[in-house]
Amino acid sequence: KFLENKMNFIDKSNDAPLCIRREGMLKIRDSDQKDKDVVVTYAVLTKERLSYFVNAKDESSIQGSIELDKIKESLKLINGFSSCFTVKTLDNISDCSICAESEDSAREWINAITQNAVNCNTLSALNSLNKRGLLK
Repeated sequence: KFLENKMNFIDKSNDAPLCIRREGMLKIRDSDQKDKDVVVTYAVLTKERLSYFVNAKDESSIQGSIELDKIKESLKLINGFSSCFTVKTLDNISDCSICAESEDSAREWINAITQNAVNCNTLSALNSLNKRGLLK
């Protein structure tokens, strides 16, 4: 009896972390687009990255992507813009602000990106640590 319970407990703890795939329209302003009017792009979140495209049906129209394991701090809504949030990366190259259609949508994107960055990139996060446990 005890052994069965122990086995069940072990089985449950081995579940792979849940990675979310999410798609939708977002305005993504890269750090070098401060003065330009930003077009709405089609965004796709996978377990590794958030990619954005000019045309939803054409993957060759990619505008850019943000690797989730390079995000350095928690995503936050921008004060005064309840449907927008910022993404800061370790290299500062992919820093951007992202606007969704609504505050609720922005929160859902933040939660999905954060969950994937934490749960789905553990191996790549470990690979980016040097022998002393510091980020390379």
